[in-house]
Amino acid sequence: MYRMRREGDRSGRALTVFFDEPNQRWLRGDWYGLRFLSLGAGAFGPEAIHQSNTGVLSIPVSQHWPLVYEKALTLASGMLPERGVNPNWLVYANIPLDLAKELCRKLRVDLQEN
Repeated sequence: MYRMRREGDRSGRALTVFFDEPNQRWLRGDWYGLRFLSLGAGAFGPEAIHQSNTGVLSIPVSQHWPLVYEKALTLASGMLPERGVNPNWLVYANIPLDLAKELCRKLRVDLQEN
């Protein structure tokens, strides 16, 4: 990932981009979206845990989902995420298993069900 600024531009605007090496192209988007995309380039893929008895979906903070997917979770639950007992995890309450499965499928996230 790269953050680029035009030389001499005093507005402070920056462009966040990700170089998709296999396809030899630059991709532009929001910070969390590009950061999440860059995870796919690593050795370990993204993961999530859904607790069926409580409807809690947990996602590692380091694997924060793109904003549009986080918005789907907050709209479904009516609440913003909180840090879990382990502060390295984001916790989304009242997430139906079907929604968790569908979003994980779209994002290619390994969903563990407890």
